[in-house]
Amino acid sequence: MSLWARAGLLGSVMCLLHRKKTVLTEVKQNCPSVGRDGHEYELKLVQVIYRHGARTPLKPIPHKEQVEWALAMLAAPDHTQFDYSVTDLVGGPKPPSLFEERYRSHTLK
Repeated sequence: MSLWARAGLLGSVMCLLHRKKTVLTEVKQNCPSVGRDGHEYELKLVQVIYRHGARTPLKPIPHKEQVEWALAMLAAPDHTQFDYSVTDLVGGPKPPSLFEERYRSHTLK
């Protein structure tokens, strides 16, 4: 490798490192520092998608006995429990859910 090729390669690497350092410095200056506790953030929207399918039907299957579920099996584990409140996107009361009302009207055994 010739002397000029080595000098060009070294110059390119130095330029790249300087540019990366400059960009990181600008990002640190423009972004406000956030504390470790994260109280500056507020969760605005959570979407949970799950499949219940025929494995856990919400209506009785014709000509089949309804399965009896142990209530202890349906309880949420302690490590998944946390305080939360459901509001609309502007902080108002929880919006009504027709699906939730319909699901709650049918109680499984």
